Amino acid sequence: MRPSLILRAAGVRKTPGLQQARKATRRAVLPLAQQLAENDSRTGAAATRADIVSPALCDDILSCIGPSLEPYKHCDIVDVNPGAGLWSSRLHEFLKPRRHVLLEPDAFYKPFLQPLYDQPNSKYVSGPSHETTLQSLAATLENGLLPDQHTLKHGDPGLNQPNKSLLLLINLSRYKAPTTRSAYFVVRETLNVLTSTAWTHTGIHKYGQVRMLVWIGDYFEDKFVPKDLNQVDPYGFSFQHRTQTHVVASADKPRMPREETTTELSSAVRALVKMRKLGLELPPNRQSWLHQKALSLLETRSVDDVQAEMKSNVAGQSADDEIKSIETQLASGALKSPLDVPWQTRLAELKKITPRGRNVRETEFTQLKPLWAQFDEYYRLESTVVDESQSAQERLAAKEKMEKLGVVVKKQARKQNKMRQQIFFKALDDRRAFYHDPPLLSWDSRPFEPLRTEPHEFFPQQSLSLLDITPKPAPRDYSQGDLTYWQRFADRMFERTSATVSKALNSMRAGSPEIILPQVRAVHDPRRGGSLDVEDMRIRRLTPEMMDEIVDAWRSWAFRPETLEKYFLETRLDWFDLAEGTNNVGITLN
Repeated sequence: MRPSLILRAAGVRKTPGLQQARKATRRAVLPLAQQLAENDSRTGAAATRADIVSPALCDDILSCIGPSLEPYKHCDIVDVNPGAGLWSSRLHEFLKPRRHVLLEPDAFYKPFLQPLYDQPNSKYVSGPSHETTLQSLAATLENGLLPDQHTLKHGDPGLNQPNKSLLLLINLSRYKAPTTRSAYFVVRETLNVLTSTAWTHTGIHKYGQVRMLVWIGDYFEDKFVPKDLNQVDPYGFSFQHRTQTHVVASADKPRMPREETTTELSSAVRALVKMRKLGLELPPNRQSWLHQKALSLLETRSVDDVQAEMKSNVAGQSADDEIKSIETQLASGALKSPLDVPWQTRLAELKKITPRGRNVRETEFTQLKPLWAQFDEYYRLESTVVDESQSAQERLAAKEKMEKLGVVVKKQARKQNKMRQQIFFKALDDRRAFYHDPPLLSWDSRPFEPLRTEPHEFFPQQSLSLLDITPKPAPRDYSQGDLTYWQRFADRMFERTSATVSKALNSMRAGSPEIILPQVRAVHDPRRGGSLDVEDMRIRRLTPEMMDEIVDAWRSWAFRPETLEKYFLETRLDWFDLAEGTNNVGITLN
């Protein structure tokens, strides 16, 4: 099966990261990588799985997330695909667990893991070695390998609270599936089940909500932690609905989707402020170019000053100006190794933008700047209108000003050409999502900047990302059918994220917006991410809370289309049963 077809089936586009992963060099740099390379004759899907081979990376990660792991000291650990065991053993030494169950299906790793079992008073336990993650986990529960974990009864408050006596580790770095049928479920469906069962209180979450540390190929990272509203798809939206997920470590990204405005840099500054409050400081060799830029901004200026300036200036630094700045710093020696590494890559990427492309974008942003300022004022007035701490007279005056200004600015926006309208509304939505409390994207709530990794720290050499996934408390009782319905409904709504919510609903059933939207209070409330003008609400600005209300209103409507309802309700292969241990499914998941 060609990788391109496998990835297409998995809903993943070709990216430079994926192409690089397919060509991953087996050149071994670090000692553990050399040991793996000496005896590794595997081919096919098994050969595409990457191992963590850098002790320094493991130690840097633990220095960063160690404080949050302190409550997990002496917990149980379930460890899926531990591979050569370096990451597993480092975490084991830190947490000193009472039991550490290793679920490794590949016999190639036995010589690497056996010394862990042979240690005096070893807490390591060899678990069932199924080919699939979900089957391995189910067998672990069925075989009683977690004797200190106890199933909680329905209604027990502990079901909706973090279970700090259990931690789940998974390596899902294999990008190539062994069969066509299983391709779609690689990574995505595994995590979909594991996060969904946190809200149905089944599988490993029947003991309470379990935190997960998961390694994935960094080409999948944006699927789970989008950096931009246009990266949010129905699955990512559902994932954010159910979890709080942060990127702990990842390859540096030389280009960021929101870098042409000040939003991305503002996000980096916000993360830096949180890090300082936590007393976190990244080693120089772990700093991204964006983090370094945030550090330089706060060297001589206050946080409030920097954030205020970036909020008032929508457009970011032009590519030409940034190229000159980087070249000057590199030539002067101001950027020395290892700080210069991400900047060298950044410079090369910026130079790939054609001079015409740089000029066109700068011109567009310059011409749109006055209109952005007017919309900022419009949204400020909108917030005043719904601010109950203001007097009735002030709110009424703000409403009158807002309505007059709204007519003017929306007319001006409609006059722009198609490309300029796309740029304008995209930046507008990004800013509203970023400055909303809480931010719409979990990326903008990150507690620290991800640690920068290097390809040689993995074998075969490629880039992996470590996700820290914590299930959110379920806002109400959900069945697996409810969650499936919700996700499929979102799938239809997200067919065109730049469309308004009204248009998306109307495409599902003509006239439905007039019935559904009046029941969705959050869409009309600026304090909850909505807008007083519902025609200003685009799909990409929807919050999970809004989708909850939309789905509830839709399901209570008697005239919803039968064909759509059949799609939302139809049964499929029950991965929830697999998570519970029903062994009637023969599809391979990573």
